Amino acid sequence: MRFSTWTFLCLLFAMPAFAQDDSSLSVRKTCASDAFVNDTFTSTITVTNTGSSPLTNIVVIDSDGGTLSLATLAAGASNSWTIPVTDAVAGAHISNVTAFADNDSGSAAQCTTNIWGLLVVPSADASYTRDWHWTLTKTSNSPGPITILRGASATVGFTITATPNAVDSAWKVSGLVTVHNPAPMSVTVTSLTGTPASLQCGGSAPYTITAGGDLVCTYSMSRSGPVNGTINATATLANAATFDGSADYTFGRPATELHTSASVVDSGANVANADNTSTGWSLVSPLASAFYTAPNGGSFACSVPVTNVSVTCDNVAAVINGASLFDGEHVFIAAATTQIYTGSCGSTGGGGGPNCTLGIGYWKTHAGFTGHNPDRVTPELPQSLGATGGAKTVKVTTAAQAVNVLSFNGEASNGVNKLYAQLLAAKLNIFRGASPAAVSSLLSSVDTFLASNNSADWSAMNKNTQKQVNTWMSILDQYNSGTIGPGACQ
Repeated sequence: MRFSTWTFLCLLFAMPAFAQDDSSLSVRKTCASDAFVNDTFTSTITVTNTGSSPLTNIVVIDSDGGTLSLATLAAGASNSWTIPVTDAVAGAHISNVTAFADNDSGSAAQCTTNIWGLLVVPSADASYTRDWHWTLTKTSNSPGPITILRGASATVGFTITATPNAVDSAWKVSGLVTVHNPAPMSVTVTSLTGTPASLQCGGSAPYTITAGGDLVCTYSMSRSGPVNGTINATATLANAATFDGSADYTFGRPATELHTSASVVDSGANVANADNTSTGWSLVSPLASAFYTAPNGGSFACSVPVTNVSVTCDNVAAVINGASLFDGEHVFIAAATTQIYTGSCGSTGGGGGPNCTLGIGYWKTHAGFTGHNPDRVTPELPQSLGATGGAKTVKVTTAAQAVNVLSFNGEASNGVNKLYAQLLAAKLNIFRGASPAAVSSLLSSVDTFLASNNSADWSAMNKNTQKQVNTWMSILDQYNSGTIGPGACQ
């Protein structure tokens, strides 16, 4: 029990005044100097009659022990009480006592016990690893085909881009839990627990911490991601007193960063004909390099001047440019290609330049790189078989689709399939530069027809319609083979 100074003053002034004689009541109080929270310690109260006459009805009021009494106390005699005390709060425990008797004005005394607690201090360091994964891309600034006539030159451009992407892992929280004993005597800790961390203290409980000493434990725990949190620790004594501490942790910058920079080298370009030779071409391929850092990366452009020294007309080649990236551990390669074209050859029977026609057989063998035959079809796509926007108009967008159309879609007995093939060849010839004058009105009629009719309708057409389809197909075949129009190419 604790009494304030004001309480004791009130008790003293409330006591009745007694006549004084040669008797005297003396009270003395002694306390344990130090104890831990929840410990049981003792204080001793001693009353002494220092006078020459007995004292009667002695009353002792103690802030810890409450009210104590003694009927009589002979002259020169003493009496003592031992009071058990416990305190759940660290700090100074001040104990007050007052004693008085019927024939004595009384006296008071005080003592202090230092109540000690442990200091539990965790630390928390959140860390993770960031690995920069680089990607390297190389793109052609003009996929082509770029026409370079014999004796002419052109510049082919490429862009190289290095991009870093952060990949985070190994999220971890680690630190210390320090339990400090500020007391002038040692203490035994029966358990020390961490939440959610598991503590490593170099042994097992119970732990003895010397006066003024520390118990230092470590911990390290993995986390599933960058989620902030709190580390809690609790030290427990044998008397069930507990002492807590906590520390917050926050995932900020990574503790470790890997592959933070990269060197990029443009390894130069080369030119390849359809047979993978570079005969007839000349190019200047200056080396270029750059150094990039995360998180930005970067890009640069390179230019390759190409000259057609001696390659004849109607040939296709490719400018191939490669680059590499090195991040200190890994090498990445990227390449891009630009198609170059030597221009069309002349013709027989119909004038020079591209003003000549080629049959469906030629276009089938020059759709995509086939053997040593360069791709002539892809640069001229897309082509529409039928008026634009027609419900049944067929749009040819790839070389593979073109080959299928030129092969009558696998069904040569179908007149519309044969009309598709000759119409596609005619449009490829015209796109290439052949004069359409001989078939221009026919093309308009065919496109109008195919906008609302397709090969699935062939068997349901009447004989006159089928005859018209075959007539159109025959005229277009004559145009493509050179019988009419500008003439066949050499």
